[in-house]
Amino acid sequence: MSERQKKLAPYVQALPGILQYQLFTKLVLGVWLFLMGRIFRMLLNSTNRVAVSSGDILFLITSWQGLLILLCALVSLLGYFAIDINANVVLSKALLSGDRIYTLRVLKIALPTIRHFACPAGLGVILYIMLIAPILGMGVSLSMTKGFYIPTFISSVINDTPIFVILFTLLMVVFLSVGIANLFIIHAVVLDGLTVKEASARSKKLMAKNWKDYLKQNVLFVLVLGVILVTVIVVLLVLPLAL
Repeated sequence: MSERQKKLAPYVQALPGILQYQLFTKLVLGVWLFLMGRIFRMLLNSTNRVAVSSGDILFLITSWQGLLILLCALVSLLGYFAIDINANVVLSKALLSGDRIYTLRVLKIALPTIRHFACPAGLGVILYIMLIAPILGMGVSLSMTKGFYIPTFISSVINDTPIFVILFTLLMVVFLSVGIANLFIIHAVVLDGLTVKEASARSKKLMAKNWKDYLKQNVLFVLVLGVILVTVIVVLLVLPLAL
């Protein structure tokens, strides 16, 4: 067996287990989301509504139907996150360790870890991965929101207003910095059983010690960040002249 074949052997051996896991979980998630959709529809029909928009906040927080919708949505989001993100961390560890991959064993480890995210800090992590990571185009993201982007009617307003461009760019740099500092937060929660705050503190310490190595291994990221910063500086210099 060649050296290359030896390196690929663990991945080839794990492939059936990974495929089994993906098929099983996608089926479970599909059935679960279908049932949740039916429940949402029944709750909305009971109030003679066809949909819920941003103008229905009072309905969501003051009626039993709205509160039940929020509860079901929260449970669905946590469950989806556990299967789509946390379980993949467990899968990766098993793959690197050369362990056999069993679907039920992976779920048995991954699902209980979601309790650590049922808090304000944990929900913040989930929202970041669900909404911010796809916009930044880096890091892990939920499969159901990986194609998420800023609507055209909003991005056009931002692009047509220099001050908005500056503010938006700075905001993205802040989000990017937060994401990098907390790069290992999911791993610490899932694999080490830490709380979200403990995992965040450990991740920040780890990145503070190894940021040079991280930058060396992510040359493209450094170049993109440099372009962003240069763009901000140029706009800041040009804006006073334009005004």
